[in-house]
Amino acid sequence: MDVSTSHGPPWTKSAFLETPKSRADRRRAARLVELHDSIEGSYYWFGQRPNGAVFLHPFGLRYSPGSLFVNDSGELMGRGAWSAYRELKYDNGFAELASYVGLDHRGPASGFAIAEFEVDEFWEVIVRCAEAINRAP
Repeated sequence: MDVSTSHGPPWTKSAFLETPKSRADRRRAARLVELHDSIEGSYYWFGQRPNGAVFLHPFGLRYSPGSLFVNDSGELMGRGAWSAYRELKYDNGFAELASYVGLDHRGPASGFAIAEFEVDEFWEVIVRCAEAINRAP
């Protein structure tokens, strides 16, 4: 299932995958989409083009651990969602993801270059974060 905004042209999966400037970033984006799509029930929340993000929802879970976007230089970027949800603001379930990307889940959710990380390892951190933030209270 893919959910999108209603305030302008939303990203599509194929359009997003074609947007990163470098071939290496396009491959990274394709691998993340492949890993995400391999989990039954997973869906995306597509923001608006050209500056909106694509939120990943592994397992179809309510809260996304983070999003992907392409910056003005055409670089594939990520951003954690620890300040995106009022109910989960700075939740400790984001701690591993934030630490992995060199940030603090109690601080700003700054963008980070996906190229800085090994994609499959990054994905495993995303999955663990998704499970942690969507745990039953």
